[in-house]
Order: sequence, then structure tokens, then C-alpha cells
Amino acid sequence: MKIDPVTLDIVKDSLIAVSNEVFYAFARTSMSPIIYETLDYASGIADADGSLLTQGNGACAFIGLIAPMIQEIVQKFGKEQMKPGDVYLINDPYMGGGTHLSDIGMVMPVFYDGEIVAFVGNKAHWSDIGGMASGSFTTDSTEVFQEGLRFSGVKLVDGGELCAQLADMIKSNVRFPAASEGDMWGQIASLRTGYRRIGELCSKYGVEVVRGSMKRLLDQGEIVARKRLAEMPNGVWEMEEFMDDDGHGNPVKIKVKITITDDEFLADFTGSSPQVASPINTGYSSLCAGVKVVYMSILNPSLAVNDGVFRPMRVIAEDGSVLRCHSPAPTSCY
Repeated sequence: MKIDPVTLDIVKDSLIAVSNEVFYAFARTSMSPIIYETLDYASGIADADGSLLTQGNGACAFIGLIAPMIQEIVQKFGKEQMKPGDVYLINDPYMGGGTHLSDIGMVMPVFYDGEIVAFVGNKAHWSDIGGMASGSFTTDSTEVFQEGLRFSGVKLVDGGELCAQLADMIKSNVRFPAASEGDMWGQIASLRTGYRRIGELCSKYGVEVVRGSMKRLLDQGEIVARKRLAEMPNGVWEMEEFMDDDGHGNPVKIKVKITITDDEFLADFTGSSPQVASPINTGYSSLCAGVKVVYMSILNPSLAVNDGVFRPMRVIAEDGSVLRCHSPAPTSCY
């Protein structure tokens, strides 16, 4: 169906407004100062394929992490197994969207007329998630099992009903159970806010218009990014630097080669040190988030954060390196 561009832009801006409402709804309902004061969290909306449409962002280290988190949940469970009211929990640092265990991600599919039309997700630093150190922030852990509870994608809310056993297990393993439970419900409530608002947009404008606006968001982001990229000088730039050490007396090499062409921004970290026995290791998702911060800063810091903008960007890192670690590497400080 043909949709006039004015309507598409109205709905497109409405989607951005929904993402912002989800963001502020969580800040107003959270229990931890690190969330409502420091804004160490992010929220976002993705289309039915899991592509990020728009993101409300506090900590810049979360830029672009909502989509891979959603895609990981979809890959594990399958959309055909999902139903209205479901909420999934994920904080695994080695999976999509992972950073460290303290950053709890939640994903909710949005249904309209019995079909998934979008996903809403958020990711927030809880004050404690268990482990060997208060606050779950360790500088001397040697494996991830010392750092707290790890959720590799589990269902927290099933069809609108909280999984009480999982919630009880969380409260029994954290140092601040009341605050953690409050943050948990704050995240769930903000996702439900996004669910309602997207449903209202579908009711007002129709599903096809909303889908068209989602595509327009992504396509416009890509057009602007490629136009800006084409204005940059082409070339290759390399840098090699060392962290002081890994906490055990060993220097840690970080190596990067940046290649810019008319249609690609490539960050290649091949040659960086292997993963180490201290919590400075980084998973691939958080490495990509770091690159996205620099990429957005160069292109235009005021650009909307969505996967259309990131289409020209590519990140390479060796599996098992300090920048693309795997279990059981500790990641508290990532």
C-alpha cells in the first residue's frame, strides 16, 4: 500500500517518543540510584526482525546493545514460541548485548492482532547481582562464576505471570533484594509501557503504516550515515597501545586498524592480546558498543541511534581475545 511521507514521518517520530517514554518510565520506577541518578541504563525499540529502531540512552557504553540482546533471545526461543506478556532475562557477557553480569537485560515481544510487530528491550545496571564482592564489581575475579548470577536467556514473565521461582532465586542471591526486586519491576513496567504505546500506534494508523515507518527510520539512518561517510577521507589508520597490566603483572596489548571507504567503516582489532585471568576482558557486543560511540561521534553525535545508521559499520576481533572473550573469562570491569 502507498503511504504518504508525512504520515510516515509522524509515526516515525512517535516511535522515537515511545522509546523516550520507556526510558523515563524506568527512571521514575527504579529503586537504585545508579539507575535513577546516574542513568546507567538504556532502552530501545526494535522491529519484528530485531533491528534497532530507536534507543533512549543513559550510559553511552550501551549504545547499540539492545538489538543484539533481542536477536539472541529470538534465536534461542523462536518467535513462534513467544506470546503476549512474555518477558525474557539476559545478562550473559558472551552472548548478544552482553557487557558484565551487573547489566541486566530484559526483552518483551510486542503483539498486535496475534502477530509480533516489534520488540521492546532495556538494559540496566543493578546495584548487586551476587558474587564475591559487594555491588558485584570485582577487580580480582579470575572467572565469571565469582562475579554473580548469570542468565543466558531465561523467561522471567510467562504470558503476564511472573516466574516466582526465578524471582525468589534472584532475591536469595543478591545483597540488596528489595532494591533488586524494585528495579526488576521497574524494568518490566517500562517495557509494558512501550508495549501499550506501540499497540496504540497500530490501532491509530494501522500496522502497515507502522511497519512502513519502521523501515523509513532504518533507511533514513543508513542514507545519512553513508552520506557522512562519503565526506570523510578514505584511508587506513593503525594504532597499538598497552594497558599497564592485567592485574597479574602482564601487559595487555590493544591493537586496532581503522579502514574508511566511501561505504564502510571497518574497525579490526586483530592482534590484540588473548583473554586474561582478570576482569578487564570484554565480550564482542560491548566492544562493538565502544566502536559505535566513536563512530557516532565522528558521523554526527545528534544522529538517531538505530541499526540503519550502523549498517556501514563493521567490527572484527579474534575469538578468545581480550576484546572478544569467551567463558569463563571474568568481565566485571570490561
